[in-house]
Amino acid sequence: MNKNEQIDLLDDLQRLLEEQIQNLHKSDYRNAEASIKQAGDIINKFLDAKIPGQPEFKQRFQRLIKLYKNLILMVSAQKSDIENQMHKVSDAIKTLNVYSKNS
Repeated sequence: MNKNEQIDLLDDLQRLLEEQIQNLHKSDYRNAEASIKQAGDIINKFLDAKIPGQPEFKQRFQRLIKLYKNLILMVSAQKSDIENQMHKVSDAIKTLNVYSKNS
């Protein structure tokens, strides 16, 4: 893999990470999942080509790491929100069950 192909892969990965973040902001989990799979394929190509060990890409990888950290924080926040919503739904179901038994 030549340098231009490596740069294109890094650009693609950055674009996908930015898309994931935007999709999570919009709660568009289906598209976020699709871009996660694409990013995984690119990362596997990186590992096969041994790109992470090349010093000329250090700055780009640091930027990608920041994007991943941002993505991880967003996923954690989304997970917490979903768990809270699930608890509310569970409480509502319990309440409805009590009302239906007493009717």
